[in-house]
Amino acid sequence: MNKAKSMRLPEVVADLNVYSEGNTFLGMSGELQLPTLDPQTETISGLGIAGEIETCVPGQFGSIAMDFPFRTLSDANFRLMVPGSKTLIIRGAVKYHNLETGMDEYGGLKVMVKGSPKGTDIGKLSPGKPTESKNTLELTYIKIELDGVEMLELDKLNSIYRVYGEDARSGINKFI
Repeated sequence: MNKAKSMRLPEVVADLNVYSEGNTFLGMSGELQLPTLDPQTETISGLGIAGEIETCVPGQFGSIAMDFPFRTLSDANFRLMVPGSKTLIIRGAVKYHNLETGMDEYGGLKVMVKGSPKGTDIGKLSPGKPTESKNTLELTYIKIELDGVEMLELDKLNSIYRVYGEDARSGINKFI
């Protein structure tokens, strides 16, 4: 790891934007909750095992859903409802404090997701208030990069699962 980067204390996401295919800006609300990755597990028990062990196969995950909240209804809500795969890219800047120089620094954050429409909460109507609408995508792909370095790539449809550049499925994929 680069020594200069290791001396940086991550503080906050300074700002971010969300884009759909073709770099179309999507006007979102103030925050995005990134999905939880829950590995599929199986309970192992039997002779020679004192009790039970939960085991998982690398790259096997349960349903991965992600909500995309909007302040008010817009054409983006309805475009995300159209059946078929969607690609959304979240680009942000992370603020770091350099421990050696005491100066603020910024680095890039990029999250790319692909998925299909799973649901739409159209929201509520009230004078002078946001609708708080949201679209939910069932994700089949997620890739996270920090400063251009791949941290995670999970592609459920192509049996890809890499964490910090390491192919966690290489021992499996060579046999299938």
